[in-house]
Amino acid sequence: MALVELKSGDKGPALFLVPGLGGLVDGLVDFGRQLDTAMPVYGIEDTALHGLRKPDTRMEVIAPSYLAEIRLRQPAGPYFLGGHSFGGLVAFEIAQLLLRANEEVSRLILLDTPISEKYWPNGYYAKVLAGRLAERAKTIATLPVRDKPGFILSQLRKLYDKFADPYGLRQKQLDVQTGALIAFHHYWPSFYPGRVIYFRSEQPSEILRRLWRPCVGQLDVYPASGGHNSMLTPPHVDGLAMDVSKHLRPSNLHLAPVADVP
Repeated sequence: MALVELKSGDKGPALFLVPGLGGLVDGLVDFGRQLDTAMPVYGIEDTALHGLRKPDTRMEVIAPSYLAEIRLRQPAGPYFLGGHSFGGLVAFEIAQLLLRANEEVSRLILLDTPISEKYWPNGYYAKVLAGRLAERAKTIATLPVRDKPGFILSQLRKLYDKFADPYGLRQKQLDVQTGALIAFHHYWPSFYPGRVIYFRSEQPSEILRRLWRPCVGQLDVYPASGGHNSMLTPPHVDGLAMDVSKHLRPSNLHLAPVADVP
């Protein structure tokens, strides 16, 4: 892993941000630069992207390697952590490791971080699956007759690949994104006794309520405009950076959530 400075700041604690599945910090650049904080802001980029090591597929390897890089810059707490999408899970596990080492985690900020469908409640997953099947049926119904067989065949192939070769490794070598995806599908967050500040864009309230809330001591949920990825791009990133900045100020340690999960 390698630290990439997104914003310079005062000496002392820094904010460390973990990007999503691809491992690149590019998507965090605008967000990091716009944060209104005196502390420096770093993104952590996966060095496997540059061929310096093999991609990892296990969170128990990924999180410690990120933490080792963080500690080169900041050997002791308090720590300020954040992550977008899969990066939020990595930040969550880093926070767990720090607590086990008796270190202070002052902030843990997750940006629309999902939990794998593998762990969704059966009833909710069945509901989502039924909705997807209904969408496919609607598409088939609107297609010309000559196009229906081809579309159905393509869907059957996708279904086969999902079970026979879910990560496409028969056709390609393991890369950073695929490795992270494998880790994502095999990671279940253990209980974190601290506070998690969660900015929600697309993640279903059912998942936050049923899965995230029981995993943390305190879950504060805030709305974020834009989509899962567009929340980090103009025009949405301006508001997100402003809202996150409020939680980086010492005076706002116990800032009350403006939105909650029903």
